[in-house]
Amino acid sequence: MSIVISYAAYPAIGLALTVWVAGMLRRNGRLLLADAFRGDAKLGEAAKRLLLIGFYLVNLGYLTLSMSASASPENAQMTIEKVKDKVGGALVVLGITHFVVLFAFHQLRKRGRERSGHARAGFAGGGWSPENAPLGKVLE
Repeated sequence: MSIVISYAAYPAIGLALTVWVAGMLRRNGRLLLADAFRGDAKLGEAAKRLLLIGFYLVNLGYLTLSMSASASPENAQMTIEKVKDKVGGALVVLGITHFVVLFAFHQLRKRGRERSGHARAGFAGGGWSPENAPLGKVLE
């Protein structure tokens, strides 16, 4: 019976944590991507979705692969320890993938700013920047 509890608890906890972190990335990455794509909301939204799909695939894949148990826990303490170990591993993978996605956001933003700087050099007043963007466009 303990193995059933651990098989139910681990994916539920892991999935909840994955969805929570992805939601944070979704909400907070919006401004970085708006800046990276010079206000092109559709392109920023597409990039965000692609990054989040990869985030979900890596984390849910890890959760699925790590569900197997070598031995059935014999008591409640062993069940809790097994779930703790599995959730700890999932948190490490979540943290790593979170920073990989943040790095991707940063690289996209950096590249967008470099392109914006080159575009402005060719003509006066051109290019998009978050400072001169209408508030509605940034929040889209």
